[in-house]
Amino acid sequence: RVLFRSKDLTPVIWMGGQPFTLGVSSSLGVNTVKEFVELMRRNPGKYNIAGAGGQRMTMEKFMLTFGVKMEGINFRSAGDATTALMGGQVDMQLNNVSTLAPAAKNGTVRILAVAGSRRAAIAPKLPTVAEAGVKGYAVDAWFGVIAPTGVARDTLAKLNAQLAKLGGKG
Repeated sequence: RVLFRSKDLTPVIWMGGQPFTLGVSSSLGVNTVKEFVELMRRNPGKYNIAGAGGQRMTMEKFMLTFGVKMEGINFRSAGDATTALMGGQVDMQLNNVSTLAPAAKNGTVRILAVAGSRRAAIAPKLPTVAEAGVKGYAVDAWFGVIAPTGVARDTLAKLNAQLAKLGGKG
């Protein structure tokens, strides 16, 4: 069931964003994005990729970009998917670095790269997928405010101005 269509919505303001990171189960024994992609290509359909909600599109884009076939596993929340990654029930997840970092510290998850277009300020030494030698993939999460189509322009302008005071970006 379609809840809304883009033509039903009007952007008000972009509030910010953060890049996703590519985390894999440490049990896979891979240390780089290239090694991971090669493993997936050698074993089509053997491994899985976890996500929740809107992450489904990032999962599909990953598989299409790299020409790999993985089973997509959907969870109620990104936290549930991370818990499954930490427990070895899933092989890979694309999630923000602040969610995957604790799992990486305890050794159950290896973060291979930032999946976004630029390095993450919170993990400046972590390369992007492109810097890791695998071109063509970048996914950034963004957060914004939208309104129904038809809201008066002056109302949108007032909303934008107030939200900009709270840290919105235009």
